[in-house]
Amino acid sequence: MHNIQFVPECFAETEMVKAVFANGGYFNHAEGIHNVSRILKKEDVVNYVNIGFIDDDKKNVPPYFDEFETVDQNDEVIFKRHPGTNYYVMLAKPAIEPFILSQLNELNRRPSDYD
Repeated sequence: MHNIQFVPECFAETEMVKAVFANGGYFNHAEGIHNVSRILKKEDVVNYVNIGFIDDDKKNVPPYFDEFETVDQNDEVIFKRHPGTNYYVMLAKPAIEPFILSQLNELNRRPSDYD
């Protein structure tokens, strides 16, 4: 997993990605959806598999994300890929915090289990 760049837009997403992928990848915290877009559009990231993590609760979404095509989705997450690239985004619907709580609930866990 050496050539994977994770680009989460907020601190909750950054911590989730670090917990799930603790032993691999490069974490590039981007403050906000527009910064995720800027990072994914940079030419110096083409040698990476780039995975952006964004919330689907924004009204001012960068047009760049309209170019992505849906690969898979459920009630809580949309996974998209930019055609012809290794660029992906995971959109949490409506935001990452309810998604994390629902996943913990499915596992019969509570956030306090991870203090």
